[in-house]
Amino acid sequence: MEPLALEITGVSSGYGRVQVLWDVSFSVKQGSSIVLLGANGAGKTTLLKVVVGLVKAWSGDVKVFGEDIGRLNTSHRVRTGIAYMSEQGIFPSLSVKENLALGAGRVAKSEVQDRLATVYEMFPELVQRGKSLAGSLSGGQRKMVGISKCLMSKPKLLILDEPSSGLSPRYVAEVVEQLQTLRGVGITMVVAEQNVSFLETADSACVLEGGRINFAGGVEEFEGDEALHAAFFGLEGIQEV
Repeated sequence: MEPLALEITGVSSGYGRVQVLWDVSFSVKQGSSIVLLGANGAGKTTLLKVVVGLVKAWSGDVKVFGEDIGRLNTSHRVRTGIAYMSEQGIFPSLSVKENLALGAGRVAKSEVQDRLATVYEMFPELVQRGKSLAGSLSGGQRKMVGISKCLMSKPKLLILDEPSSGLSPRYVAEVVEQLQTLRGVGITMVVAEQNVSFLETADSACVLEGGRINFAGGVEEFEGDEALHAAFFGLEGIQEV
């Protein structure tokens, strides 16, 4: 049996003396996708930072492809196949090509052009913007650069924090469509979001509320639970586009 792509067990964490996460547990199968849903302050970003090593877990375990990565620093975690896009996702003072080149830092030089061709096929708007500063792009284009930068590394586990942040409904729909194309090609995805449109990209969902998991299961199960569905859509800040 293949190991799980991501297995989080009993993770608690926070900042200083302020606890943000309480006993969080969930797992993601290889090649599948999960959306972590929750309002602002629910703990989504903190949880992702624990996975990539930017925030220390106070307790619990994090395994990636069966390997316990709790003692690894961020650079070593990246070598396990993780690519992480923060909410900003780009280096605004660098050009689009420079951002993409940074994403390809661990890829053999012989493969870089193939990776570029792949991301340009996904996001053709970027082809003519290679020399433009990433910070000069529209919000939607910046997200495209952020996702493309991650894909340049040929990730096995793609982690995205709020890819809809600051986007118009048009660009949200475009990002959702592009993430859907990544399903079934071997990349495992973990997407932290407030926008329920991203359920379209997922096989399963977790709902974080107050730093605790209050639901973990399949998307159909989530959508079929009327009480949970109603409660979730009532959370402040979560909107359907």
